[in-house]
Amino acid sequence: METLTKYLLSDQIVTARWLSNTEGCSVAEARKLLDDYTKDETILCSYLLHGADGHRSRYVISSEDNLEKTKGKFDNLHSCQLYSIQKKSDALSNKEFAVALHNTDQQQAEALLNGDNL
Repeated sequence: METLTKYLLSDQIVTARWLSNTEGCSVAEARKLLDDYTKDETILCSYLLHGADGHRSRYVISSEDNLEKTKGKFDNLHSCQLYSIQKKSDALSNKEFAVALHNTDQQQAEALLNGDNL
């Protein structure tokens, strides 16, 4: 997929939601497209986890490096889905990763609402 490869090569974070809207496919299909890149050692993946922690339901986004540790924080894990991929670059701290992911998701959502194609 040319759009996805081009975006990854420009060091951008690609979320399943953005890819779904950009390519006109379902989020499930977009996740399958992203999944094709997960075996590539130069790609960093993040995952959306949903589960219960006591009586509280939680959603958490985790980088692949912290995935098993994050899964262990749930009493009952309901789902773990690929959320985004990006080209690995210099290692980001957990806080920097979270901020970058949030900012990218926000920018992509705004662009989609405005009809822009990043």
